[in-house]
Amino acid sequence: MVSGVVKGQPEFAAWTPSRLCLYALDTLHAQDFSFTNKKARKPLLFGVWTAAAAEVAGGARREVALLVLSNNDRLIHSAKAVGARVRSAKLVVGKVPPAEEDTVPLASADRFQVNLGKTVVTWDGRASSDSTPAAGQVEIGWIAAQENRGAAAGRLVLRPLWSRAMIGSLRITGKDDVAKALKASPVHFVGPQYERGSGTLELGGAPRQ
Repeated sequence: MVSGVVKGQPEFAAWTPSRLCLYALDTLHAQDFSFTNKKARKPLLFGVWTAAAAEVAGGARREVALLVLSNNDRLIHSAKAVGARVRSAKLVVGKVPPAEEDTVPLASADRFQVNLGKTVVTWDGRASSDSTPAAGQVEIGWIAAQENRGAAAGRLVLRPLWSRAMIGSLRITGKDDVAKALKASPVHFVGPQYERGSGTLELGGAPRQ
């Protein structure tokens, strides 16, 4: 899809592709703590915003983490212990408030909203009613700067059972640097939504060659 945009609007060819991945997790087992979303109301947020940096052998893309975030203090502290920086954020998951329903084209729309400092990322909509069995695993790896330790690697591997298209609208508000950078993107592609299954998260390891 990005290649199609560049063909139609070559002025965007010099832009650096990036992706902001946000995940709401019901269960996380770490070495020093465990998290379970018992009432299915307050999932653990994990997010990573990466930008393409270079091509590596085999056609894989090396990505640099511009931002790693979570709403879980224990995950943030565990990451800090191994030299990885994870910024604190807030997650709101629920229905679009009645007072705002007129601004959303879909009836009974869901809301997924992440607050990071003065930046607010809001998706209002719903997942497609048609689910598709997920083929293989979803993997994203990145490198990021550590405090006084050089570069560190991060890696998230998901093995979802299902995926669904996301129907709705994405809105970014705020006036800080993160908001300005996200809003400056000439085009946004949203989705898909992954469901069920399992995965692994690695933070703070040495970059892979």
